[in-house]
Amino acid sequence: LAIPFAWLGGIEAVALAAAALFLQMYFTMDVCCLLLAACHSPGWRPKWPQIKPWQAGLAAAMCMLTMLLLKPLLAPWVLLAVSSGAMAISFLSGDVELGGGEAISGLLYSVALTSLHALQEDLHLAEGMGAELAPLRWRPQLLCLVPSPHHTDSSPDAEDEADLNASVLALLAHRLKEGRGLTVLATVVDPQLGFTRTEDGDVVVDIASIVQHRSLYARAKHRLTRLAEAAALSCFVDATVSAQYAAAVGVVINCVGVGALRPNTVLIGWPLPEGDELDGAECSRHACEAMEALERALAYEKAVLLLAHPRVLPELIFPQTEGGGVLDIWWVSHDGALPLMIGHLLTRHELMRRYKVRTFMWLEQHEALDLDVAERRLRTFLHHLRLNTTHVELLAQAAPLVGKTAKERALEKERQLNQAMAARALPETMLVITNLTAPCAEHMEAPSTYTELLVAACLHLPPVLFVCGGAAEQVYVS
Repeated sequence: LAIPFAWLGGIEAVALAAAALFLQMYFTMDVCCLLLAACHSPGWRPKWPQIKPWQAGLAAAMCMLTMLLLKPLLAPWVLLAVSSGAMAISFLSGDVELGGGEAISGLLYSVALTSLHALQEDLHLAEGMGAELAPLRWRPQLLCLVPSPHHTDSSPDAEDEADLNASVLALLAHRLKEGRGLTVLATVVDPQLGFTRTEDGDVVVDIASIVQHRSLYARAKHRLTRLAEAAALSCFVDATVSAQYAAAVGVVINCVGVGALRPNTVLIGWPLPEGDELDGAECSRHACEAMEALERALAYEKAVLLLAHPRVLPELIFPQTEGGGVLDIWWVSHDGALPLMIGHLLTRHELMRRYKVRTFMWLEQHEALDLDVAERRLRTFLHHLRLNTTHVELLAQAAPLVGKTAKERALEKERQLNQAMAARALPETMLVITNLTAPCAEHMEAPSTYTELLVAACLHLPPVLFVCGGAAEQVYVS
């Protein structure tokens, strides 16, 4: 190390370079001591416990002042050279030999906690009537529930099909969030527990199966990480292992996140059956799991995005067309502007910025409005939402809903809507966004009937994104 400095031409230059390097080393050590002492890091255990942050800061300042007194122009160049060398070593070693250290980690941890506590003060603006004080402030913090292979699936391609359905949701999440904001990719894994019953009827769980939970959890998180990387989705991943899907998905929806970084929107996939698969066992299981997730998301007042899609490759559902496509928004339920807001956020993605947006407003028969006045108000509302639409149209319900039960009336409503949507859909229409008809008690008892309703709503249409708000995302425009 000393040989290059011997060619500097004089002992004064050699002494100056050596002094600058030693002072830089002492300066770095003092700054590390300052950060560790200030952050109260658990790994900070100095031999002199009486070291205070101000003492380390004073020592660092003295080192820097001494370097400036020796030669003012030398100190910046020495710090730049050492920083560049450290960054190069860290990059070439894969951040293994030279990491951020306890000081930087503690500082980042403290900044993150401070930011979370600061965000708590603004939570009231995103809840309930507080949205009236800050219109257009709500943004989806997404929890994407993806399916996992089930132990009852006898098909050899069960895992590939589960990955296919999960990839569709991950790609939609990427289009919706584009790497911004909070996104959590989560799943529930069935452990296939082995158990026996005693003479008293008590359940005895196989210990060997419980030991496998950790392995299943690690494999599930690795799978989610792989799916996120394939979709270029910047997100957190989480998984839970439970034989009771209903209870597990409720815990995931209600407990994932911390403070302000808690999901307020749940994305659920509903693969549409093909042909006579409506009553199949696999279709019934998918419907039951999706219904359980939907029921608990609505119970916890989360906004819901339900994507009803065919079982095809994600690239076929969301093609990367350079010329752009058409996005149809059908605003049916007027208790919130979530369909319009989701349409606005999707068109922010670089692959969907050229999409032409068409907005349709569905009016029921009891809504006696002047269509011209209503259209002007709707265009003003779309302007406030910054949603550039090429076509705005208001439609009235064709006929009164007939049916003895809520299930029959909901099915009749979706059939009327589907006829209007299919008549106005274009070959270039890539996605339809509309309001979700909340399931009634009869749908909860027989999830396959809700699948029938979704099939009727999606007939002769491209993939349909159903949205249902949780009241916090309402937009108020005076």
